[in-house]
Amino acid sequence: MSHSPVTAAILAELVALPDEGLAPLAERLAPLLPPSAAIASPFLTTEEAAELLRCGRRRIYGLVADGRLPRHGDGRRLLLRRADVLRLADGDVTRP
Repeated sequence: MSHSPVTAAILAELVALPDEGLAPLAERLAPLLPPSAAIASPFLTTEEAAELLRCGRRRIYGLVADGRLPRHGDGRRLLLRRADVLRLADGDVTRP
């Protein structure tokens, strides 16, 4: 399931909230969510990262090669940590 960049950013912020801050919000939002709403994965595919950064997949591969996005995955599939991609989206261009 792919989310818009805004939705993905909001989900990442919500995931980072401590339990005591998240519980009241979750109670208020639960009735608004469809029963099949999935929790966002902490990892993104290259396509999802490219959508979030509004760039092409080749740019994502370049950021990985530069060391600006750490690579995760099983060797065959490139996965990126959502938090690392959001860090770049926020303008933090330093290497992790």
